[in-house]
Amino acid sequence: MIERSTTWPGLILAALAAAVSALLYDRTFILIDEGHIATIAARILDGQVLYRDVQTGIFPGVYYLTAALFGLFGEDIVVTRIAQVGVNIATVLVLWRLGLRAVSARWALVAPLIYIAMIPLGFPVYVMFAYSGIALLFGLAALLATFRYLEDGDRRNCFVAGVLLALCALTKQNYGALFGVGIAFALLWARPVSAVAQASLVRIFAPIVVGGALTTVAGLLPLIVAGAGPRLIQYSLLTIFDSQLTAFDQPLPTIFGSLPMSDGRWAFLYAPGILFNYLIRGEPFLSIPVTQGLRELALRLGYGFAMAPLFLAPLMRAGSRYEQRVLDQRLTDAVVVTGVVSFLGIFPSAIWSHLVAVLPPLLLLGAVVGQTLCARTTSNVLRVAVGASVAVTTAALLVGAAAAAGDLRKWNSEPIGNPHASLKMNADYASVLRQSVKFLEDCAAPGEPIYVAPDISGLFFLVDRPNPTQYDVLIPGDIDERVLIDRLNETGVRCMVYNPRLYIHFRELSIHFPMFTYFAETQFEQVAELRSGNVRWQGLRRIEESSR
Repeated sequence: MIERSTTWPGLILAALAAAVSALLYDRTFILIDEGHIATIAARILDGQVLYRDVQTGIFPGVYYLTAALFGLFGEDIVVTRIAQVGVNIATVLVLWRLGLRAVSARWALVAPLIYIAMIPLGFPVYVMFAYSGIALLFGLAALLATFRYLEDGDRRNCFVAGVLLALCALTKQNYGALFGVGIAFALLWARPVSAVAQASLVRIFAPIVVGGALTTVAGLLPLIVAGAGPRLIQYSLLTIFDSQLTAFDQPLPTIFGSLPMSDGRWAFLYAPGILFNYLIRGEPFLSIPVTQGLRELALRLGYGFAMAPLFLAPLMRAGSRYEQRVLDQRLTDAVVVTGVVSFLGIFPSAIWSHLVAVLPPLLLLGAVVGQTLCARTTSNVLRVAVGASVAVTTAALLVGAAAAAGDLRKWNSEPIGNPHASLKMNADYASVLRQSVKFLEDCAAPGEPIYVAPDISGLFFLVDRPNPTQYDVLIPGDIDERVLIDRLNETGVRCMVYNPRLYIHFRELSIHFPMFTYFAETQFEQVAELRSGNVRWQGLRRIEESSR
């Protein structure tokens, strides 16, 4: 059982997570992720039905949660940012409690401390209230509730585990499936030495199945009743996988082989984003000049240190057991299996931001590897060396995080100046957002439909003008261009903000959406250039019939 003496370290970790999160909670705005979620949440509040009226391939959890936050506190992105501070605190606490069941209290500090360091170093992944972070918290919390059930036999904990696992799946379906595998392993593997050793498999699994089923029904039944069932199945269970594999086929980088760092798109996607910011600004990081070579080194170390526990932890658990209770040994095995399985959530796009998203369970595996190394060696020198190297690395990451947080605040210091986004960001991007909002407000009357494309759907939310179609063109996928164009024509959309290309790793927009591109470039004319720095969008107005 967990000792009471572990309460104070947990509270200190929570306070540290809150403090670091508070430094960055209101910095930058990610149109392609946060904008998409916020726009759909606002449409839900307006009475539209997810999947029936709005297309998305993700299960409804994040949209429901965001809509609830907006309904309670107002439609401002900063509301979700404050909620994400809570997600960070809760994730740190769950990592701490899981770590205490797998390793000693000293080693259990590793995962939460490195997670805290990654809030700035992995920016902006852990400041956004988005699918992966929320689903990961639900999944880890479900695993923790499962462990408590095995320890005390209280079926309420197993029921809670089912609820949390369903919430994980309802937020991001692949995460739910992966954590489900880890939890099933935990129940089967630890049962013979747990508080429920005498219970049948049916009795053991019944509470988690009931909790999960009730939560899933509560989440999906209203959509089915509203007529969204067929499209829910189509978008989130059938076409999502094909579109993801087609649009995001980005494998893990080679750790030891050559890396195509000369390809700017590849380097931008795989190298730590924080170093990209230093590189384009020409500023040193901790007095170290940031070069492409440093980015390559950081990429190798980042992926290498994240992936090493995937291979080492299972091998070490199979080869030895350090001094633990029998139940704790099996719970540790469950932590390892869950960490390995949940890593698969990085695919099909194994880019840096997705690595950061699946990192927390890997940190637990790293702690397991460290403690096992210390337990297996008879050399005090080696034991001290392992402990010291982990301590120094963790401290260095925290120092780097402090420096990065200060620079991120400096770089993102320009207020957007929008009632729906009380945030600060890069001056160039803030300028283009303000120009775009002004153009759309001047061009379209309040309540008049507009369109923005392809990866800037957050403008719908900022300008408070409706999207008359079910689509926000974020990624190539299950989008019927004919339906999209017909709807734009039927509703008489006159005004559009247009970015001629998709996100950096895609080819030209005309290759992915030839019909829509032709429509935008022949039925509309550019009447404004919305630009600042390297950001250039177009303000389009429909060409009147009389002028053709």
